[in-house]
Amino acid sequence: MFQISNEYATQKYEACKRINLTLGTRTKSPELIRLFRSTPNLCYLNVCIDDSSNDKLFSSPIFSVLSLKLHIIRSDTMMKNLIKNLPNLIHLTIISEHINLDGYQWAEIMVGYLSQLKQFRFQMHSYIDHSNDEHFDIDRILLSYQTPFWLIEQKTFVRIQWNTNDENTYLFVYTLPYYFDFFCSLL
Repeated sequence: MFQISNEYATQKYEACKRINLTLGTRTKSPELIRLFRSTPNLCYLNVCIDDSSNDKLFSSPIFSVLSLKLHIIRSDTMMKNLIKNLPNLIHLTIISEHINLDGYQWAEIMVGYLSQLKQFRFQMHSYIDHSNDEHFDIDRILLSYQTPFWLIEQKTFVRIQWNTNDENTYLFVYTLPYYFDFFCSLL
């Protein structure tokens, strides 16, 4: 199930036919690559990617996409590769599951690849397995979002909620003000 709309919009330097697309089903990377090739005027994309394979990565920049709402499951490599190939993004909203990026890693991606970005919202849900990650430190994660990059440059505040038991920690990390349609309670 998907919705598509065509609008005529005047861009800063050129007039183009703008395509806005919302995909209502989970998508794999080969399908997304075909989509980008077949819709060169795609300006807004709302998509859920559930693809843990990293064999089909984006090989060239997609300049037309200005706004991305991405729900991604399991693949930080896929997410980073996609974002790095969208150099003209102005608005980026991410919901991620089972992906652990701290504030330093996000800052590196934003500074290195998203120079046009004006608005960044995210929520990340993840489990930290204590048997695999003995050095898990919630304070380090908190501090990574309290840097001048986040507080002064981006004027973005991040909240972290967590619930810990003997085996793992469930993290819920999100930007404020809260933008999303649902809230994950850890109680």
